[in-house]
Amino acid sequence: MSRMSRAMSPAAFALSVLAVIVATSAGTAYATILVGTKNIKNGAVTSAKIKDGTIQGVDVRSSTLNGSKVADGSLGLADLSASTKAALQVRAYASVDPNSGSPVLIPGRARGITAVSRNGIGDYCLTLNPALGIDAAKVSVVVTPEYGYSAGDTLQPYWEADSDCGAGKVHVYTEQAGTSSDAVAFTVLVP
Repeated sequence: MSRMSRAMSPAAFALSVLAVIVATSAGTAYATILVGTKNIKNGAVTSAKIKDGTIQGVDVRSSTLNGSKVADGSLGLADLSASTKAALQVRAYASVDPNSGSPVLIPGRARGITAVSRNGIGDYCLTLNPALGIDAAKVSVVVTPEYGYSAGDTLQPYWEADSDCGAGKVHVYTEQAGTSSDAVAFTVLVP
């Protein structure tokens, strides 16, 4: 017997190699055609099956993610953009001791507010640091009573947007039981 008869003939070998190539490439093509979005069952693709960092904003349909889809406590400050962090910051604050009519900023509890003056009973002007560029006429100020430095109860501090304190100043009034009072300490926050 010839050597060729024991082994595969060259034509048979070529046909078997061609069959393997066609079978493997056709199988891949078939799998690509077979699996599409319509073939994936809802819930089949889970978080564990998605590589971290591969889903981006453009991959998510508009308005499909909102606050109701985010678990409480799952986002931290690091998850916010720089512009959002800046918008949430308090740019200036101060705690004021009325000091029996000679008001003072409480040491260590003021930033961005450089001075406080008294116009009359329960009537105060707080000077904003001009370097901060805060337009006092265009901000909403938060004022709360500071009970530790106040006398009595029924304390009510509030601010006035259109003040007669002048530019760059925040105008705060304090009352006790509905009457102007120099016994009400307060804290001011300027976002």
